[in-house]
Amino acid sequence: MRRLLFVFSFLGLLSACTQQPPSGSSTAATSTQNPAAKNAISCANVDKIQAQHTEADLINLYGKENVVRDSLYAEGMAIAVATFIYKDKPEELEVQWREGAEFKQIAAVRINQPNAPYTTENGIRVGTPIKDVEKLNGAPLGFSGFGWDYGGGCCNYNSGKIPQSLPCFSMQLAITDPEPEKKVSEEALMSVMGDQEVKSDNPVFDKVQASVVGLQISFMGE
Repeated sequence: MRRLLFVFSFLGLLSACTQQPPSGSSTAATSTQNPAAKNAISCANVDKIQAQHTEADLINLYGKENVVRDSLYAEGMAIAVATFIYKDKPEELEVQWREGAEFKQIAAVRINQPNAPYTTENGIRVGTPIKDVEKLNGAPLGFSGFGWDYGGGCCNYNSGKIPQSLPCFSMQLAITDPEPEKKVSEEALMSVMGDQEVKSDNPVFDKVQASVVGLQISFMGE
């Protein structure tokens, strides 16, 4: 199976060209910091990050030693530079910037690490089983079939509950069962693969575990 890649504002990410950003001098972050929001995910904030923050604010919030820039790649080509907080640690946050306003206006924040501590108010985090997300939504999830570059991009919520509280929210799903081929037939497994919309109520997921492997909050433009 090909490595599954995120289908959010940028596709297929690999890390390269890490560099330290310039020191920040903005004071905006200090005035908007909300300690109660630690590890929380909402449309207003991801941990301490809010839509109005610049890279300078992030440095003030998290410390220069914890903030680096890194190239983003799609299908083998560098397409942008993101700012990473706590890079390669469980607490890693990937901040993507609006085109033409790099390091000044945040487009999205992504959470990719397996043991990330960040959680939405309704309890979705990296590692949440797809069936639990389906229950929270109150309707089946529609997402891109697994096993190709755009696989697992989610979601079509099918008039469910999640967009009511998190209209800015999207997820990456993956089959996390270590031996799915031993639990269902090849034909059944292929029914959730490839360039098609798959639904979380497919009977395959009664036997094969699939889970959230990435989260994204997309901040709305002004």
